[in-house]
Amino acid sequence: MEKTQEFLEACKKIAFELCLKKNGFPIRIFSHFDTDGITAASILSLMLKRRNIAFHVKIIKRLEYNYLDKIKTT
Repeated sequence: MEKTQEFLEACKKIAFELCLKKNGFPIRIFSHFDTDGITAASILSLMLKRRNIAFHVKIIKRLEYNYLDKIKTT
């Protein structure tokens, strides 16, 4: 139980920092095109929507290094 609480507290901290650093831009969610990835993206989307935080979801087949470079420049 203690490890679970530590994990949840760390998630809260990261979420708070993420929302502070977005500088008016929507948060971008990239997820894998499988059941787990789509589920994770939907959970994150629902959380952001409930908090009225702008976001954009992109579901991709496979994450490759050249795609990472493209993400950094956009």
